[in-house]
Amino acid sequence: MNVSREKVKKFLLFLLSHHTEEYAHRTLKVRFRGRELRLCARCSGLTIGFILGIIVQFYVWKWLYVPEPLAMLIVTLFLTPALVDWGTQSVLGRESKNWLRVATGCLLGFGIGFTRFIELLRLLLLVSFF
Repeated sequence: MNVSREKVKKFLLFLLSHHTEEYAHRTLKVRFRGRELRLCARCSGLTIGFILGIIVQFYVWKWLYVPEPLAMLIVTLFLTPALVDWGTQSVLGRESKNWLRVATGCLLGFGIGFTRFIELLRLLLLVSFF
């Protein structure tokens, strides 16, 4: 099996950014070892928010217990901005900015961190609703 270096490069670019070159403006440029990497802006924010959410829960709020209905409300509130941003972009054709994608991704990631307070079945129902 002979795979060209160019095909591997395009595959890795798509894997990290989730966008074709046509939508490269929706990615963040990161320089690493003299090379340019493109990372999906919303996914980068999601990762940062998720890590921050885990840190806050286990080191700051480790004593906190959130009842499940309140946790579902919090998760829904944190998911909504990303859903609205993505939805208006996809359906209405509005062009978002990377800072907004990163910010809504952070909220989304932080909200996902709160799912530890929700029973798995209810979490799956909540996710399938969105």
